[in-house]
Amino acid sequence: SPQMPTRLVQLDGLRGPLSLGVVAINVGLYNAGANTPVGFFFVFSGLTSYLAYHSEAWDDSTLSVGNFDASRGHFFQKRLVRLLPMLLISAVFQQCACVLWLFRRGVAEELVTSGGAFTFVVYLLSSILIFAGSGAVCRGTACGCCQLRKWPRAPGALVWLILGSYLHGPGWYVGLLLLLNVYFLPKLLAKYGAAWRAAPPSWLVLLGWASLEGLQFGLPLLVYVFTDPSDPVAAAHAAGISDCGAACRSWFDGVNWYFATLYLYLGLPPLFRLVTFVFGLHIGRWALAYGERASEPDNVYEAKTMLPVLATALVVTTLHGFLEPEPEMHRPTTGSTPLQWVAIHLIHPFNTLALLCGLVSAPKSLIARALASPPFQLLAELSYAIYLLHCAVCHVYVFTLGRTWYAEIEKLQTSADAPILNALDYLAVCALTTALAYPVTRFVEPKVAAWLKSRFAAASPELL
Repeated sequence: SPQMPTRLVQLDGLRGPLSLGVVAINVGLYNAGANTPVGFFFVFSGLTSYLAYHSEAWDDSTLSVGNFDASRGHFFQKRLVRLLPMLLISAVFQQCACVLWLFRRGVAEELVTSGGAFTFVVYLLSSILIFAGSGAVCRGTACGCCQLRKWPRAPGALVWLILGSYLHGPGWYVGLLLLLNVYFLPKLLAKYGAAWRAAPPSWLVLLGWASLEGLQFGLPLLVYVFTDPSDPVAAAHAAGISDCGAACRSWFDGVNWYFATLYLYLGLPPLFRLVTFVFGLHIGRWALAYGERASEPDNVYEAKTMLPVLATALVVTTLHGFLEPEPEMHRPTTGSTPLQWVAIHLIHPFNTLALLCGLVSAPKSLIARALASPPFQLLAELSYAIYLLHCAVCHVYVFTLGRTWYAEIEKLQTSADAPILNALDYLAVCALTTALAYPVTRFVEPKVAAWLKSRFAAASPELL
């Protein structure tokens, strides 16, 4: 029977549109939060990781040469060479872009922005941590327990690199993915790999994981829906309360619930991304089993991809508010209503499941063939650079053309009457980022990756 390939080009074709979706989020024109496209990336990473590494022999024993675990050492080296070069490049680009705001300070508003200086300081700290952590890993001295020499690793081995990536805006995805790859994927596959291959998940299991994925974001947002973070005076007038003390206590309780919910939504979910990643691993298990029993195309091939795409388009157009300017990022009070936010995050995992399974089971459908076409494959090749470089491009774009941008760290504007970013600005940022991503991906990243390999060769020649 035919075997499932480890690389599915029709799935790769989704990377470009998803990265452009992240750009829409960060310029404030996609008000569903980062769970939809970025969550898809984590699911996709789990799926492709299972297809690529499910059969690898994860040897937990200590080998005589260099006292290291060969399979895990090689695995981590490959992941670093894939993920780290573009993160280093983007850190340099981001720092250069932020320098502009030191030469001509933006509009300073109390408790809102410092005119760009705060952004510069945050990204400077991010760059220092990223390069310091990368150097420690490459030299084999990361907290005294380099990932290439001794397994299992103490969690502190990657702490500076991961902390720096979390401060680097889009780079948080890279840091968390490294953490998942280093500390969870080899362990999961070593412990459960044989059992997973022997018993691929049923549809009930897949739907259960989709439900768990939706609830980890839906529940905190439901808490928000039933709280009242409004101003105490407005709350008192609305509730007919004349006692200022009672009104303030009511408001204080609402604010506490509000910030607790916001912390759950923005702070804890990155720690819960293991759920999202394992969800992708389960889809990978299903995909591998499906490839082993796949037969000739049948008459429902087109529906397997067309229906999930139409359902996703319907959700985007009715709930997400795509390309509608948003005053502040990731706030349930802006763009969509809180109940719409809940619906978005509860529905998204099922859309993801349907779309991925449809593309896997119908690789010759019209949509799958379109995603496998050269233009989408080129965009897929550039997607990682687009994802990491677009914030730097946006910093320069806003500074040069005089726009207002509610950035991730602070509000940036060159003048008080500068217009907010709109759909045309979004298209311009996408075009400029894609144009920058091409030479960076083709010419700069390979040189940095080659340098990184040489560092590994000097630190751990027994791995080569």
